[in-house]
Amino acid sequence: MTDEDDLFLRKWAAEIGPTVDGARNLLEEMNPLPVCVACSAARWYKVEDKKGVSALECFCIEYRGTMYNGVRSVTACDAREDAIERHKLDSQTPG
Repeated sequence: MTDEDDLFLRKWAAEIGPTVDGARNLLEEMNPLPVCVACSAARWYKVEDKKGVSALECFCIEYRGTMYNGVRSVTACDAREDAIERHKLDSQTPG
């Protein structure tokens, strides 16, 4: 993880969900760090292979596909900004 990635994580700390937050050691292995780490449309899963090796995977509800599986990383996404804004509006709506 680069210094730029570390700054990104600090800036977007409030948007990081519990699955990713609880797997900081796996985050440090990501290169480059995907913007999905702090996106409201991302659904993160911690998975294990048959040998018990843990990894993180991300499914995007906007793109409807796996956006991070240890092989490729999304570094820019138009839908991310919209998803974060919708999330902010939803959390401000009473009810």
